[in-house]
Amino acid sequence: MIMKKIKNIFIAFGVSIVALFASCTNLDETPYDFITDATLDFTNEQTISELSGNVYSFLRKTYWTYYGMWDWTEDSSDLHMFPSRIGVGWGTYYCAYHKHDFTPSYNEINYVIWYHAYVGIMYANQCVINPAMIESNPQAVAEIRAVRAFLYYILFDSYRNIPILQEGEVEPGYLPTQVEPQDAFDYIVGELEAIVDELPETNEFGYPTKYMAYMTLAKMHLNYYAWFQDKVPYDEGDKSHYEEALKWADKVINGPYVLSANYADNHKQDLSGNKEVIWALDLDDTQASGCYLSAVNLPDMGKAAFGYTAGAWNGGCAVPQFIDTYMHRPVDKNNDGKQDLDIMGFPEVEYLDTRFYDTWAYGLQYAYGKAPGQVARPVALKGEADSQGKVYVYYTKDVHSIDTPGAYMLEGYRYKKSEIVPEDKGTFGNDTPIYRLADAYLIAAECALRLGGSKTLATYTEDYAAELVSKVRQRAFRSTDPSLATVTAQQLKEGSVYDYGLREYTYSGADIKDEEGKIISSDNEAEHPNFSFAEAYAEDQKNGTNYCNATWEGGDDIEFGALLDELAWEFVGEFHRRQDLIRFRTDNGNGPNVWNGKSWFCKKAEADPQDYHKNVYPICVQNMESNRALVQNPQY
Repeated sequence: MIMKKIKNIFIAFGVSIVALFASCTNLDETPYDFITDATLDFTNEQTISELSGNVYSFLRKTYWTYYGMWDWTEDSSDLHMFPSRIGVGWGTYYCAYHKHDFTPSYNEINYVIWYHAYVGIMYANQCVINPAMIESNPQAVAEIRAVRAFLYYILFDSYRNIPILQEGEVEPGYLPTQVEPQDAFDYIVGELEAIVDELPETNEFGYPTKYMAYMTLAKMHLNYYAWFQDKVPYDEGDKSHYEEALKWADKVINGPYVLSANYADNHKQDLSGNKEVIWALDLDDTQASGCYLSAVNLPDMGKAAFGYTAGAWNGGCAVPQFIDTYMHRPVDKNNDGKQDLDIMGFPEVEYLDTRFYDTWAYGLQYAYGKAPGQVARPVALKGEADSQGKVYVYYTKDVHSIDTPGAYMLEGYRYKKSEIVPEDKGTFGNDTPIYRLADAYLIAAECALRLGGSKTLATYTEDYAAELVSKVRQRAFRSTDPSLATVTAQQLKEGSVYDYGLREYTYSGADIKDEEGKIISSDNEAEHPNFSFAEAYAEDQKNGTNYCNATWEGGDDIEFGALLDELAWEFVGEFHRRQDLIRFRTDNGNGPNVWNGKSWFCKKAEADPQDYHKNVYPICVQNMESNRALVQNPQY
């Protein structure tokens, strides 16, 4: 019955959806047997639940449909990627977006966010305009308006030039038109401010509260100058939006939330009792699944390390340059003054920032329940790799390239921060944290640093900003070196430790060996654990073979680059990175943003430092063809 209602409601509002999304433009068909506003009882809890449920369903799909928010925000960044896997697949869309080769013709990846967000908004519009529902359940209406504003926030961040859908009845042939970006910004902020006092302090898990609205308002103001980068010169001196962002973040910091004792606790399958999480998608592996990270990141031969039994497709991995940013030190267990080598001959290190261990599967993989220090080599996992027979399951940090020739099957550290539950569950039912208290701390810290100390909230000095960042860092260094958790304001103002620059090894052919006979590059999967970009580059330079594409740009010139690093270590994989890279600027704040102005693994910096058009994505061809009122984003 619920599905029938959903279907018929969708038909009743087909005009709006066809105008926005469909490739068909024939509106002559007459729908029969459908439920309308007149026949729905908006005072009935079940009816309200079913209608509002559609809003949350499409919010979930915005995040977890393929080519959704993960690909949008993380795989286009300097932290994570989906390379083309030699012998496996993956390819065009993922590689293109990582390299920032954005084009409207990539319909699938451009379509997902736009489509699902606007369908969610359509269902929200149904609820918020109904007088009976407004009168009978004003809190539910406020919650739906908060989610609708959040969906518009995603669209605004992604496309900037967006339609604001008309509420209520529309004329036949209605085609939504884009509004000016400033008008869209004002609408989203105005909606949130209008309903924030009607939202509850606490709520059922997954539903909006005042603090969810506070966080969205903080994000809106934090990113204002990046969104309007071409219209608001950096040196104009207007920093009022940082003061506004700080105001809203402060309300969250003074709310009921506390930092979790353990970083990993924020990424468990069930977050309903977590005191750091402010707002999350409430997923279930059978009724509302979606988080596919266990499947897309693990290879089939590696899933046994987690006791995971469902499909594994061997796609994503870490960008090697990002792994090098984690604080680490050499391991010398026998105290002979030399760095130990692991079982595959790589230098061993201890990562002092334990967020590394909570986030990445790396090196030799062992059977579920077995740790490297507890078992002997023979129980390490083995699996089929390409056509080379069985090899040890060993994830290497270095990767050949993203698509020329691509990545071999076991190259790249694998993302495991979202808890991988044994058997067939994996991560599919994992709750997805959207906002947590650490985010509010770092928003407040960033604003205080950019302001040189708040002029409206005296507590937020530059030193207090450093104290907030240090609080977030404490759990990451508690078991290794607690003294490293404390950072100063001056340290946060320094550049990034990220070794920016193009990295790509394009050779594919017979074995290349160094003078000692060590294989540098090989077609044999069994030899790939010995691949080192640094060694391959040195050999390439010596031989003059030009198999390595590399530039050396560094991160010293990034304004507040150390804070950008903190955001990466704390929030990798949490739908942050694209937005953060657009907000932080090079040339000590006077140059292009990091998103456009820096190169990283297989991605080149933009040639024109004044070209910001890639700050937003193109509207896909399918949407443009179905709505002639839409205007494509500039330079696409």
